[in-house]
Order: sequence, then C-alpha cells, then structure tokens
Amino acid sequence: MIEWNIIKLDRLSKYKDKSNIVVAVDWAVSAQNVPQDLAGIVYGKINFNPHNDRDFIEFYDLTKDQVLSWIWSVVDKKEWEQKALDKLSILELGDQGC
Repeated sequence: MIEWNIIKLDRLSKYKDKSNIVVAVDWAVSAQNVPQDLAGIVYGKINFNPHNDRDFIEFYDLTKDQVLSWIWSVVDKKEWEQKALDKLSILELGDQGC
C-alpha cells in the first residue's frame, strides 16, 4: 500500500494583500507491508514562490488533496512511489535474514 502524507506546511502570515500563504511543503511517501509491519518511507520538500499567482486558497481552507496536487504538479509521483517501494524491498530482504 502506498500513502502520501503532508508532514508540515510553512507559511507567511502576511504577504502583500494576502495572509497565510504557504511557502513550503514537507511530505512523506510510504510503501507499507502491513502483515510484516514494515514501511519504506521517503521524504521530500517543495518551496513555493509567494510571487506565484496560482489560485489562492486560504491556509485554513486547504485540503490534503489540494496540497498533494501542488506536490504532484512539481514532482514525478510514480518516481517517488517507486523510491518508497525500493526502500520497502530492502527492508523485506533484511527481515528475511538475508
């Protein structure tokens, strides 16, 4: 199972005529093997330019899906998921005593 999580949102309290602007997102992608209680996890961070006039959403109105869409517009989603799966594979091999 693959899961994307938002770890932290950095924001500016005020910038020009807007408030609570997200300027960075830290995230994690985990590939889980539930029966063996193992997870391969990779972490990433994206910085945003506050000058960017993307569709503004107030910080308190953001959803996980919206923030993930920002991440996926910048990074290769499949590549990051594969990195998590690769880490999980290494853990699984180690768990088998190899």
